[in-house]
Amino acid sequence: MIRSTLTAGIRGLLVAGVVGGSALAAMATAQAAPDTGSSTVITVAADCQSYWPSPYQVCGEIKDLYNSLGAAQSALSFPTAAEVTNPDGSKYSTFLGGTIYW
Repeated sequence: MIRSTLTAGIRGLLVAGVVGGSALAAMATAQAAPDTGSSTVITVAADCQSYWPSPYQVCGEIKDLYNSLGAAQSALSFPTAAEVTNPDGSKYSTFLGGTIYW
C-alpha cells in the first residue's frame, strides 16, 4: 500500500489516504442510479452532499476539498462513515482511500 498526505490551502485541511480499495466503486458500477422520486434517493442536510451508493454525507469545507480532488472518482473513493466532530471542534470524514481532517 502507498500512503499519501496532502495539505490544502491556509484553512488547515489535511487529506491522508491509502491508495486502493474499491468495494463501493465496484458496487456503484454494478447498480443503476436511483430515479428521481425513488425511495432510495438520499436526502442531505444544507451544505452537505451525498455520493451514491454510499449513504454517508460529506459536508462543509471537507466536501469542498473532496469535490476539488475529484470526489468519488479520486483516490479517496466513497465516504465510509458520517463526519465526526472532535471535542476541540475539528472534524474529519473517512473514505475508502483515506481521511480528510479539518
